[in-house]
Amino acid sequence: MADGSIGERVIGWYGNVAADGIEKRPDFVRRWLMTGFRIMTEKGRVIPDGRLYRSGQMGNSIFMDSVTRALGDPRGAVITSIFCPNEIFHALGVHPATAEAVASFASGAQAESGFISFAENRGVPETYCSFHRILMGMATSGVIRRPRMLASTSAVCDANNLTFKALARHWGCDRYYVDVPVDVTRESVGYVADQLREMATMAQDCCHAHLDDDRLLELCACSMRTDRDLMRTLPARRGRYLANTMTIDEMQMLDLHLMLGTPEVERMVGQMARDYNQAPRYDGISLVWGHVTPYFRHTGSPPGST
Repeated sequence: MADGSIGERVIGWYGNVAADGIEKRPDFVRRWLMTGFRIMTEKGRVIPDGRLYRSGQMGNSIFMDSVTRALGDPRGAVITSIFCPNEIFHALGVHPATAEAVASFASGAQAESGFISFAENRGVPETYCSFHRILMGMATSGVIRRPRMLASTSAVCDANNLTFKALARHWGCDRYYVDVPVDVTRESVGYVADQLREMATMAQDCCHAHLDDDRLLELCACSMRTDRDLMRTLPARRGRYLANTMTIDEMQMLDLHLMLGTPEVERMVGQMARDYNQAPRYDGISLVWGHVTPYFRHTGSPPGST
């Protein structure tokens, strides 16, 4: 308990230092946060948390490394929405980061309230998505520097279009928006495919790099294998004790969006299968969390109706 209290006080102090400098010293805050992130990344690599399954340790390492590289190298980074296909950017050798990933970093340092306040003081409503408020605060304060480009999709968060429009104006950088129809038909699939080709063309121009088609095919094939292997882990999760924390589960979920198509994530999913098949049986209460679909209100519906 004492160790935990000391650790919490240290992290709280670390976050307060960052929050106090947002207004006047964004460059210092950036260096301060990146130093802490790099230390934690190296700690997770050298001294992994022994309480976690090996797949959880891998997920933590992949997440920390990928987001640290993206935030530390803005000229080699792209800010994307969570459901944007990132294989194109990996094929170009640039690092994608999402609002959710960036916000998780700020929250891990207990600096999120400062960025939220900064965004709200500049007109971002308090009812806006917390992840996006943190990203807006970090971007408009100057703590996050201008990336190569912005890329987002209409699935599934309504904040995506608003946030990325605002950031494109703030940074003065190119933005691509992929409009994904709700219905899956031959026509809608072709429509999205055409947009992804256009996004790839823009990405090549913004990143000053040539897209290697063979490399892209390799990444997409890896994505499909990883998705197939992940589905095979689902039955093994039932009725077993899974030692990972909610934080690690979130990191693995973000890995499966940010880094899908990479060998690191494919190996992580393979390790998941081994970990879950060897996990001890669990007969206690299991909780299932379900998110309410964002498309539930019709124009003109009275408050509280669906």
